[in-house]
Amino acid sequence: MNSDKKCVAVFDKVVVAVIKSGEGKGTIISNPTGINCGDTCYGIFNEGSSITLQATPDSISAFKIWLGDCESCGNNPICTITANNDKACIAYFVRSKYILSISKSGTGTGTITSDPAGINCGTICSANFDPNTSVTLTATPNAGSTFGGWGGDCQSCGYNTTCTITIDSDKNCYTIFNFSISSSPSGGGCFIATGSNPLNALLWLLPPILIALRRTFKKINL
Repeated sequence: MNSDKKCVAVFDKVVVAVIKSGEGKGTIISNPTGINCGDTCYGIFNEGSSITLQATPDSISAFKIWLGDCESCGNNPICTITANNDKACIAYFVRSKYILSISKSGTGTGTITSDPAGINCGTICSANFDPNTSVTLTATPNAGSTFGGWGGDCQSCGYNTTCTITIDSDKNCYTIFNFSISSSPSGGGCFIATGSNPLNALLWLLPPILIALRRTFKKINL
């Protein structure tokens, strides 16, 4: 060697791509950095480098298995592969929890509670439950209100104040509470109307209307 020499090593690049599949959700990150999936689901790495992928499920999901070029890692959420050529890995997530949500409508008020505990609506109107859990909801109208029935995924329960459903997917139920007009505490033969039927409220208002009309006609006849 008759002079100084400088050598440059040139590495070919390969692409490692990650695809997320299944009903669940999660993220995959790589070491060395390049993949954050999330948003960036592929990375460009030096050919022959060792790439470690880590799958992290969200709070209502679980990591199930690797497929594709990461199949050998099985159900281990941490998978190391050698990037000797382009790679495509599939991370499969499943749901570990399903969400039951309750909404209330109508002119009245009331509360919904669940067994097993989780919902007290009131204030807590959604909760996570294990797949295929049997949940019983109980609707309790407040004073001055009546229960007007179930809707949404609880519609089959009709006007029963208790409703049992199986949480085999995300569920959305709503309840109806209606305002009720009742007699005064002193009694006196007042008419009772409940908000569950709007015609009852009309009947309650009808007698004073008829009395006013009768007085008007008497004045005209005079």
